[in-house]
Amino acid sequence: MKHKILTGILCIALILLCITGSIGLPIYIRGFYYCQIDALGLVETTGYDKATIREAYDQVLDYLTIPGRAFGTGVFSYSQDGENHFRDCKKTL
Repeated sequence: MKHKILTGILCIALILLCITGSIGLPIYIRGFYYCQIDALGLVETTGYDKATIREAYDQVLDYLTIPGRAFGTGVFSYSQDGENHFRDCKKTL
């Protein structure tokens, strides 16, 4: 019985590790997203160069993960609703 309880706890811990890892990987290891810029053809699709896309991504992620950063999206425009969305996301982190 003790073995089954320990196994259950370890399974739950492993599941939580997988979920948090799959969320944290693209947020904290930004190279993961940088690889996706080419894989998804974002330069060709959007007409923006890779550096511009990376800058916008970095600004949004810095806002979400570093306290005191102002919201920004590089040269990309955004609505007040968009900024409010990221403010809400920041509150839940």
